[in-house]
Amino acid sequence: MQPQSSGGQKVTADTPLKDTIKVAMSSLVAPVIVTSYGVVAILISMVLSQGNLALQAQIVGMIWLMMLLNYLGMLFANPIMDIVGLPVLRLIGWVFAVMQSALAIDVMLEAFKSLGIIKQIP
Repeated sequence: MQPQSSGGQKVTADTPLKDTIKVAMSSLVAPVIVTSYGVVAILISMVLSQGNLALQAQIVGMIWLMMLLNYLGMLFANPIMDIVGLPVLRLIGWVFAVMQSALAIDVMLEAFKSLGIIKQIP
């Protein structure tokens, strides 16, 4: 296996752990692992739940659950792909893309209605 270059550093099996962590936490890697949208969603949720320890615990629990599910998904990616298959995964991706587009249109229409740009249909 060829050493991979990241940020001008060569990372191999012999690379000390301290240097490997430094490369993993570089500004190029972090946005891929945790997107800016994810950070904003977490921050907004935590700010809105200030003073409510039960709600904050639920948010942290959900974040841990998502991290666990992501880890399990990466760990069992090959068996999952053997069962599901690429065509089904593409179909699911297409359905989610259509749903996301419909949600975006709905949010924009609701914003236009609240601003009075368009009339609300009775």
